[in-house]
Amino acid sequence: MISTDPYIDNLIDDGAPIIICVSGGKDSRLAAEETVAYVRARSHRGSITLVYADLGRVVWSDAQEQCRRLAMRLGAELVIVGRKAGGLMDRWAQRWENNIARYRDLSCVKLILPWSTPSMRFCTSELKTKIIQRWIRVTYQQPVICALGIRRDEGRSSKSGRGAAPISRVHEVTIKNGKPAQPHLPAGSVDWNPIVDVKTERVFQILRASSEPQPSAYTYGASRYSCAFCIMSTAADLFAGTRDPRNLNLYREQCELEITSTFSFQSGQWLSDIASDLLTDNQRARLPFARRKAEQRAAIESEIPSHLLYTKGWPTVMPSASEAELIAGVRREVSRIMEFDVRYTTAFQVWGRYDELMKLNATKRKARKAA
Repeated sequence: MISTDPYIDNLIDDGAPIIICVSGGKDSRLAAEETVAYVRARSHRGSITLVYADLGRVVWSDAQEQCRRLAMRLGAELVIVGRKAGGLMDRWAQRWENNIARYRDLSCVKLILPWSTPSMRFCTSELKTKIIQRWIRVTYQQPVICALGIRRDEGRSSKSGRGAAPISRVHEVTIKNGKPAQPHLPAGSVDWNPIVDVKTERVFQILRASSEPQPSAYTYGASRYSCAFCIMSTAADLFAGTRDPRNLNLYREQCELEITSTFSFQSGQWLSDIASDLLTDNQRARLPFARRKAEQRAAIESEIPSHLLYTKGWPTVMPSASEAELIAGVRREVSRIMEFDVRYTTAFQVWGRYDELMKLNATKRKARKAA
């Protein structure tokens, strides 16, 4: 069942520390069980550590307990790491506040959603991968193997891009400008996908056959165990999250940000529609207005030509007089719809802001080249 390659086997035989990333769900659980059995069968001499990246209140409530039970069963240490500035819900809320501030200052041309998306999964990159890699760099002074519960079969029915996942790869965080970011780690942190070829149905068969308690998500009918309400989930999985009474405050909190921001949780899918009967009376009353605002905002912003949008946070061309007036008009309308004040609401102000940002970007580029 396990997938491996000579590179991984050589590291195992050399006693490289084994880090197994766990979430409490079926895939990381199977990956941990198979990894530990395999490396011990090879008489692995190094340490084995399970690492759980805590996303805060957005996860199923039994996640940490599932990881603790798994670590105890496998006889391995469990390390819990997390973002010091708060969990994913805090990140989404802060991102929305920051995006409003950016829009006010014309540091972005269109209002930006608070949520992560399938193509912009900072929920994984910032709150899991980055945090775990930082812990690895601080903790170890040698090459390590980082085992993950990634499976190719999962990529066939989602936008995760896992369908082409390799058995192993040197983690990109360890490479900077073509050179190892950590000279003392010539092999870097090596990602290993030990169950990459296991089919989904097989994973569930193993889970159902186990005498260990099932993670709560599956008992409520969800097919995935990640966040209780995940930006990658199907509507059925989102509804399953509402069936656990322990998730209801979280559900209303996420719906509140959706209604306040007027950005649906998923493209074409409002989380507030999944179980609208669970919303507060105030939220149900405001939801139709939020949806209408979203439609109005999107229609108005669609008038902005693509060449006037920023690239990597910077304008690339100066608007003409008519284009500057268009942007100013859009900003006035969006400000009215969203009910917050903005700067740069005349053509002259917009033109001046573009000029200011383009000069600032040119100065920054020149400084980087000289460094």
